[in-house]
Amino acid sequence: MNTLMPLFDWMLAASARASALAVVVLIVQAMLRHRVPARWRYALWLPVLIVLLMPVFPESSWSVSSITHLEPVKKTVLPAMERSVSLPAPSVPSEGVSKSAPMSWRQVLCVVWLAGVASMAFIGLISYGGTLQRYKCNRQPLSDGLQRELAAMVQEVGLRRAPQVWLADAVPSPAVTGMLRPVLLLPSQFEQTLGQQEARLVLKHELMHIKRGDLLLNALLCLLLALHWFNPVLWFAFFKARLDREAACDAQVLGNEDQIQRVAYGHTLLKVESSFSHHGLSLGFVGIFQRGAALRSRIRSLATKPSHHPLMKATLSLGIVLLSFLGVTQAATPAPDPKAPQIEIASKFVEITERNPGAFVDAPLPAPLPGPLDGAKIVPTLTKTYTDPQFQVVVRNLSQRKGVDLLSAPRVTTRAGQRAKVEVVREFAYASETGQQETENVGVTLNVMPKITAEQKIALDLAPQVSEFEGFAPPGGAKEGPVSARTVLHSDGTRTESASNAEKGELRESKYDARGELQSQTVVPYRKPIFSKRKAEVHAVIASGETVVLELDPRTDKQLVEETDEAGRVIKSETISFQRRCFVFVTATVVKPAAEKK
Repeated sequence: MNTLMPLFDWMLAASARASALAVVVLIVQAMLRHRVPARWRYALWLPVLIVLLMPVFPESSWSVSSITHLEPVKKTVLPAMERSVSLPAPSVPSEGVSKSAPMSWRQVLCVVWLAGVASMAFIGLISYGGTLQRYKCNRQPLSDGLQRELAAMVQEVGLRRAPQVWLADAVPSPAVTGMLRPVLLLPSQFEQTLGQQEARLVLKHELMHIKRGDLLLNALLCLLLALHWFNPVLWFAFFKARLDREAACDAQVLGNEDQIQRVAYGHTLLKVESSFSHHGLSLGFVGIFQRGAALRSRIRSLATKPSHHPLMKATLSLGIVLLSFLGVTQAATPAPDPKAPQIEIASKFVEITERNPGAFVDAPLPAPLPGPLDGAKIVPTLTKTYTDPQFQVVVRNLSQRKGVDLLSAPRVTTRAGQRAKVEVVREFAYASETGQQETENVGVTLNVMPKITAEQKIALDLAPQVSEFEGFAPPGGAKEGPVSARTVLHSDGTRTESASNAEKGELRESKYDARGELQSQTVVPYRKPIFSKRKAEVHAVIASGETVVLELDPRTDKQLVEETDEAGRVIKSETISFQRRCFVFVTATVVKPAAEKK
């Protein structure tokens, strides 16, 4: 699920940006109406498509957020404990790690979104495939006249090769479909219904869709619509883009034709609307058929040959580039102000271990340890502020207690608005199942973003993380297949076979020559390490010199103690629980320049 959340966040951001651009495009089209050429009205949708396909939104000081000085919304995220394991759990797991955390509302929405995408894709593919199969089964042979007309139209349009042509009773209206191998669909009564000149115009329109690449773009839009199925603005934008696509194709079919040809083309559209139906055509088909207001709009644009201002194309091109730039860029991370006050960050990580967690929760720690350390109630990421004297008393009391592990991290000095990172880690190296050397950082990490508020206080965005090595999983604890094999074929005919056996905890690698004879065999033992991570994100505001304390998720470790007699028989067995609570103390102090200190 964690790997899908970045994709979900990107999709939401792209959907919101594309919706805003779609509204702008609709407003521009409504203001300019028929003063914009049909092909340029269709091109105005290009920024929306670019935003939906943009994998990363680059930062720019000229983005909308930067120009309007919009500040990101502050978020307080409850701490999450995650398992950094590609590995099975130990036989006596820790409660704080083995318990599955409840799904957040974002994760629930992500699951709903994925279910919607899968449903849309499944229903769309089934509908499209069934419709196409029905047309294919009812195909009829083409007449010689229609074949000659198609060959002439293919040359006139400029296609490299002619598409497949399916003439069938089930086809409701002329259309094209397919991507790699386009197919032209025609109703069985096509020649009987339309005159020769009308049939030529319809065929030219459909073949022009293939030349323009509308089939590939239509498939891409259908895919994007499945991804953004929940967004009604994009559904409406897709509908309007289809109307503009047909108008743009009309303009390209007519080119520089005179008024007589334009009138004939308009009459052809009316005859197609009265003679055929669009019923049965899904989103995977591109056709000439339209009705109602959309058809009236197309005919009005065909009534007169367009004449536009010479600067219209240049203005529209600049507008498309500008909309694309504003749509794909986000606010740039402000550079630290060299005149911003310096802030010193000091941090301590404290872990308190007590036997019998129930007693630990009920019995408060000795005074004067108020707030989150009183033991009365454990609340994750509970924050409290201490003055310097109070903090010194807390540290002195903690240092005198048993079961307290106190780690003081190095002090760092940064400027207001500049992110700082405190890290005390060691690199844990281990061999993976494939025999390769891998590493994992174990220790504590603290990311801090300090800012100065209008009240001259220090606002802190804190993101602490504690990563621990818990031990090695027992060989027999693997729940996946006990043996996984891999074969690598080399260009010289030799091959290497490797098989990892989770039950034995070993990797066996065999090398064979081109004749298949064994050349060498090595056995590499490996053990699977288990890592746990506790982290949180929180926002706090303190005065200079004060200390804020926050608590990460508590956890309970269990230890099995057995007593045996001389014969090795177990005569006493006891499970001991240990409560482990982790606290992070962060002290922020504004560093005064030397001139002010004097």
